[in-house]
Formats: sequence, C-alpha cells, structure tokens
Amino acid sequence: MEKERKIIIIIIVFYLLYITLFLAKFDFNPSATIEISKNYPHSYFGRMPPHLVIHDSNGFDGQYYYFMALNPDLDDIDTNPAFLQRILYPILTVVFSLGVKQIFPIMMLLINFASAILSCCILLLFLRKYKASPLLALLCAINVGFLIAILRNLTEPLMMLLIIASIYFLDKKEYVISSIFLSFALLTRELAFTVYAAILLFFLFKKEFKNFFIFSLSIIPFCIWETILVLKKNTAPLGQSFFTISNPLIGFINYFRDVPLNLNQYIVNPALNNQLLTHEALTNVYNTFNVIPLLILIIIQLIIITIVFIKNKKITIHFLLLLSQITLFLALRKNLFDYHQIDGVGRYAIPLVFFAIIYYVKEKENFNKFLNFLSLTSIFLLLLNSITYIITRIIFFKSPFYIS
Repeated sequence: MEKERKIIIIIIVFYLLYITLFLAKFDFNPSATIEISKNYPHSYFGRMPPHLVIHDSNGFDGQYYYFMALNPDLDDIDTNPAFLQRILYPILTVVFSLGVKQIFPIMMLLINFASAILSCCILLLFLRKYKASPLLALLCAINVGFLIAILRNLTEPLMMLLIIASIYFLDKKEYVISSIFLSFALLTRELAFTVYAAILLFFLFKKEFKNFFIFSLSIIPFCIWETILVLKKNTAPLGQSFFTISNPLIGFINYFRDVPLNLNQYIVNPALNNQLLTHEALTNVYNTFNVIPLLILIIIQLIIITIVFIKNKKITIHFLLLLSQITLFLALRKNLFDYHQIDGVGRYAIPLVFFAIIYYVKEKENFNKFLNFLSLTSIFLLLLNSITYIITRIIFFKSPFYIS
C-alpha cells in the first residue's frame, strides 16, 4: 500500500509539473489547453466569455467540447457531427462548474487530470490482485496518449477512466456495474465501441448469452442520444465517426512505404546542404518520424499476443481487448500518421497501453525470454515517444496567441 501511495503521488506531481510548465507559456491561463482557433467564429456562433487564449492556428478538437459546454443545446455549433456524440465530457464540465462559464476551462482541465490519475489507481488494483509490480502504473501515466489529451482537453482520459472501471468490474464478474460504466464510456467517445465489440464477442464465443444480453444494453443511452442528434441535425453522426478508418493495413503500409522518400527529403538533402541542424529542419524530422516508435510498438504487441495465443490457444477477454486496439491502429488512415503527426494518432495509445499491461500481467507465465525482451522493447519505445513529446511540447512548443 505504501509503495502504491508513493506512485500515485509521483503521478500527481508529474502531471502538475507538466501542466504548469505548459500553462506558463500562456501566463497560466487554463483556457490555453482548449486550443481555440482564431477561426472559431466559423464554428461557434454564440457569445464567448472574455479572457480566453485564442491560438493563431487551426485549433484542435478540445475547442468543440468547450463550445458544447457553452451551448449544450448545440444550436450555435457548426462542426463535424461526430464531435457532438461525445456529450458526457461537456456535460460534466457544466455540472461540476455549476454552470459558471468562466470556470469551464479550468474544470475541463481538472476532469482530465483527475481521470488520468483515477485510471492509474484502478490499474494499481489490477496489479495488486495479480501480484505485479505497481511501477507498471507509471507507464500508463506517462504514455503519450495522456500527454497529448491532457494539454488539449480531449475526451480520451475520461473515456479511459470509464473503460478501465468497466473492465475492473468485469474482472470481478459484476457485469451490471461493468455495463453501466461502459455505457457512459460510449457517450464520452465512440472509440469505446472497440471495447464494446471485444466484450460482446467474448461472451458470444463463450456462449454466455445472459451476459451478452446485459452488455448489449450498454448501447441504449448512446442510441437515444444518437437519435436526438439525428432529429436535431438531420444527419447520422455515427456515420461521420469512421473518417479515420481505412482498409486494414493500408495506412501502415503506405506510411512505411514513404519512409525512404521522407528520409531523403527531411534528412539526406538538408544534411547535404548543411541545413539539417536548423530549427525548421529538426521540426520536420520530428513531425515526420515521431510516430514510428508507436507503430513499431503496435507490431510488437501483435507479435506478442500471436505467440501467446499459439502457445495456450485460449481466447480470453484481455486477449480480445488488446487485439481490438491493435486492429484499430492497423485500420487508421495514413493521413493521421503524417498530417497530424503524433498529436493525431498518439491519443489512440491510451487504451492500448492499459490493455497491453493488463495482458502482460495476466499472461506473464506464458512469456519466455524472447517475449520478455519484446516487452522491454515496448517499454523503451513508449518512453521514447513520451520523452520526445514532453521535450517538444514543453521546451520547443511555440504558438502565437492573443487574449479575447
């Protein structure tokens, strides 16, 4: 217990330091993490509170969740309908702020801060149950997905908290409670459907039809909200949610196919012209290649679960959960890897890292020296992604802005 408490304190201090160093670039204005674009009048037609950080950029997804909190009836928002499905995060922002719009920015940040910490706390319960090192929780805390989402006010930390709570109660065979948490996760971000599908597939495979039915009901709140949006916006938002998905492996194959071309363009040519060490050149190198460690990590996890499955020939819930996240990555479009770079694709790593650690803890008796080596390599790649992201986001990140 004492060691677990120390780990939680370390995680809290780390996040506080990480957030503080970022906000220092914006005179500690918490609205900086919303990343509101200077072009926001094209997306939001309502009245905005004053003293907000407005970025001289295209902004990021967090601005739409802020607009949804400001305008829960969604009448003044013009954006991809897929964002409007993710209603729980904006609603909790309004509820916990008691409707006071001036504190929405800090509340959005606090919700994600608390979600990341509580997710790690629940993981520690898993690690204690299976007598695994609590230090593994630190890997989840610093995974690049959390680092991206917390400083951009994204929905993934809250979604992960609800998912890990659902899996925790599923592991305890408290299926009704588990399905309730899963239903809230679906209202947070439709990415939770990958977990929903894995759970339903597991109970179908096991022919546990009663539990299949219980978890089938998890989708009802989402369907109700989806119906409201269809009636309100005259479009099916769920259909807009799959723009990030392509044919399996196409994004992966195309990205790695372009690596030699990118090496020549961003490393060889600048080096020949003695321009490789310029700020612009180094930025291009980082933005172009920063997803490679994450992609290699995905491949390694696929190798691990394949070897373990061949060895024990068991389809477990944790096998399917990890496989669902690997499959998601393999189906992502190539432009996510090279247009948004790590900021676009890295947030999908949050459930992946959690499920990889839980899978290792559950199956470690089936790990030989080779699989343990692959696991250590995964840890190195995860740390590499996280460290480089922290350096670029905290030290080198610059964003022209003004205060509204």
